[in-house]
Amino acid sequence: RLLTNAGMRPGDVLVLTKPLGTGVVATAIKQDVAPAESERAAIEAMTTPNAAASAAAVAADASGATDITGFGLLGHLARMAEASAVDAVLDVAAVPMLPGARELAEHGLVPGGSRLRRAALWARAARRPGSNEVRRSGTSTSSGFVTRTASAGSRPEPAASIFVSVDRQATGRRPPMEVLSSRILVRPSDPERSRRFYRDVLGLAVYREFGPPDDPGLVFFLGQGFLEVAGRGSGGAGADVAIWLQVRNIQAEHERLQAAGGTVLRAPEREPWGLVEMWVLDPDGVRIVLVEVPEDHP
Repeated sequence: RLLTNAGMRPGDVLVLTKPLGTGVVATAIKQDVAPAESERAAIEAMTTPNAAASAAAVAADASGATDITGFGLLGHLARMAEASAVDAVLDVAAVPMLPGARELAEHGLVPGGSRLRRAALWARAARRPGSNEVRRSGTSTSSGFVTRTASAGSRPEPAASIFVSVDRQATGRRPPMEVLSSRILVRPSDPERSRRFYRDVLGLAVYREFGPPDDPGLVFFLGQGFLEVAGRGSGGAGADVAIWLQVRNIQAEHERLQAAGGTVLRAPEREPWGLVEMWVLDPDGVRIVLVEVPEDHP
């Protein structure tokens, strides 16, 4: 099951599964001023896998997650809020910190990247009396998942603290589409020529091969998405290229797109191969295929 950072809704809470401050402690270690207890705690936090937290989040039916790394707590929280079109309230006093990290930060032992990002991030936050800027801007390494749960009573364990609540739907913003995975579809006029080009000339790594052995479709790794070269097209410049987006609830996306004035070329239909597909056109006529994978699909 895939958890994304775009699933927050008003009334949700977020849980941090590890304390923050590894970036601060690492800076202190470089300057040979880190207390032994802080150093041990930071190393333990950075070397503890997130597998248990991930399993607990799924078991608790969490529907969103992210990891707190280079952009710090405030940066990643801002990204989640923007992706979900909501506002979030941060209880700074409840944010768990590694032992000694707060004191080290107050003495200026803050990573350089945090200093550079602080002004931009702080401008996007509404300050409340008693807030502590240092705790909002520190970076971390492998600091665990921030997971969205339906209620405080169903939060995943282990969890250091519930410290963020999702306050309200941000004014004027529609909830975004939650994309679970994506790929670009290419229908080549000469499949073998295109397979050789993408595999042997361009040098893309093959993710999977499917279809008949004498004329297979290939799916290539493409950064955080995929490129699928399969079938046979007309050879036109744009008609044989499409964007493929997997969504969680295609009927909800259909209703949302219609309300937003999108051009739906074909309403959701279950295909013979078991997937539910809907076709949408962008303003230039590029076909976008929205896909839902049913639970009973093999």
